[in-house]
Amino acid sequence: MNSLVGRVVRLLRCITGLTTRQLTLPYAWIPYHLYQDGSAWRPLSVTLELTYLCNLRCQMCALVQGDLVTRAGQRRSLELREPDGSLRREISTDEYLDLIRQIGQAGVRKVTLTGGEPTLRRDIATLVAAIKAYPIHLSLISNGLGNPDLYRELIRLGLDSLTISVDGPRAVHDHVRGLEGSFDRTMAAIQAVIAEKKALGQPQPWLAVSCAVSALNQDELENLVRWFQDYDIDNLSFGYLHFSTQDRQRATEERVDGPVRHLKDHEIPDRIRNVDPAALAARVARIKAERERRAVPVSFAPDLSANEIRRQYTDETFTFANKCFEPWLSTRIDPWGQMYPCWIDIRLGDVREQGLLKLWNSLLYRKFRQTIREKKLLAKCSTCPALSDKTWSKVPTLNRGLSRASAPCAKHADARDECSLHR
Repeated sequence: MNSLVGRVVRLLRCITGLTTRQLTLPYAWIPYHLYQDGSAWRPLSVTLELTYLCNLRCQMCALVQGDLVTRAGQRRSLELREPDGSLRREISTDEYLDLIRQIGQAGVRKVTLTGGEPTLRRDIATLVAAIKAYPIHLSLISNGLGNPDLYRELIRLGLDSLTISVDGPRAVHDHVRGLEGSFDRTMAAIQAVIAEKKALGQPQPWLAVSCAVSALNQDELENLVRWFQDYDIDNLSFGYLHFSTQDRQRATEERVDGPVRHLKDHEIPDRIRNVDPAALAARVARIKAERERRAVPVSFAPDLSANEIRRQYTDETFTFANKCFEPWLSTRIDPWGQMYPCWIDIRLGDVREQGLLKLWNSLLYRKFRQTIREKKLLAKCSTCPALSDKTWSKVPTLNRGLSRASAPCAKHADARDECSLHR
């Protein structure tokens, strides 16, 4: 059944020209209105943050700002202490395998593995093999410092998509990433992936190079495009910087129910986020003007106009889309088993103790969805990378639900995943 759904989605994409994300909109839009208590159908996408450990200290990283990318940093965080003072334990291999079973049985369509640096988990090949036992599209986001042999192994296990981060030419990349020689190691990984795909004679995994645009590298975007013209990659993606402020964080926490953690610090320093908007817009325009003549596809996420680029970095009220359906589609799980909806990090409970589907439609999650539906967006939603599709802005929403038919089901929240309306 899942493979049939996948074929239908691919056919519709070819016929309509719509993205998979746009085609899944009804899956969120209907329960958004149908269930007034904030319930959702089963998740389509789950992001597993396998570990917050990392072998780099990227200057724009929220984990670096929160001092969480080393074991010492993790131990310093009081929010990772159990009541008895012991360090909270990361998810074990067996616990991940049980969680993957729940994900597969729930019919999740996409899993993304990220971190920290996910290749630092010694069991990552075991986890990838377990996920690919189900008809799941599996994506990996990496800094490219893993052993090239590991990437080859993951490809042979069926990895569908691989995104590797490169922040500019050699000197710029190494400066941004905080490690001399990291550029050369990352390029070696990219070359190994390309060679393995050719050796196997297959298009998978879809290989993307991702660059986070900041004041540290805004002058090098065109150089990066030129560098990758000779590489057989599927996409070079420029993402505009993802950051928040104390005021946005405070305003958001006042609106939501539930415990908010502060493991990640999204208040990126001014020296990193203070780009020259006019100069950046001019560079983006030049890259777009030459896009048709380039061998490598280049994309921007989101695809901002010159005025929107200025507002992205200077206007705290700016958002690319004016409403969000993401909490009805996807969820995230941190290395300690805590589920949370998005980068608004309300901790909803431990999946090891309560299970995936029970937390997905728990009281806290439903309250969060009700808040998002009522407010459309919260202060911290500004610059959120999930708001990259203006289709969401064009879709009408209703002040009153389509139906109150879900009321009887809402009385039985503990058995919600057994209700036929939520299958």
